[in-house]
Amino acid sequence: MERTRKFAASPVRPANATWTQIKDLLAESLERSAAVPDSTVATALGPLDGLVPSLIASGYLATEPLVVVAGDLRLNLYAVRGDAAFDVEENLGPVPGAASSSANWRMYVPSPVHLRDTVAEACTGQDHLISGKPPAATEAADSGSASRIYAIDPAALRQI
Repeated sequence: MERTRKFAASPVRPANATWTQIKDLLAESLERSAAVPDSTVATALGPLDGLVPSLIASGYLATEPLVVVAGDLRLNLYAVRGDAAFDVEENLGPVPGAASSSANWRMYVPSPVHLRDTVAEACTGQDHLISGKPPAATEAADSGSASRIYAIDPAALRQI
């Protein structure tokens, strides 16, 4: 299931405060799952603490979201700035579907060309952070459909 959350950034709130709101939402949502221990989400996102506020302040996350993939959940996180930030209707409640997340959730971090190496370095060696764009939602759906196709029992079909 695909969900989207938008956060109001500057001038409504500074980039650091926007990143804190995003981290709080993710912790509150993902840690509802029995598979995700308490206080682990903020720790996992720690390597991005200096970087994501830069992406927010530059306006990059207004068009290219952070994407969290956790089991069946695909969560797009945008940080809107400028005049459009005043029109954002934030939903800071837990994200439906996150409570069934597995322990191997992933956050895909997009980056402008001039920060690719920096983003890649921040994500290197981190279990939950991946530099770049996630696989397309349709690719994931197609691969799920393909696995169901192979689950058909040919012998059962012959009996029909």
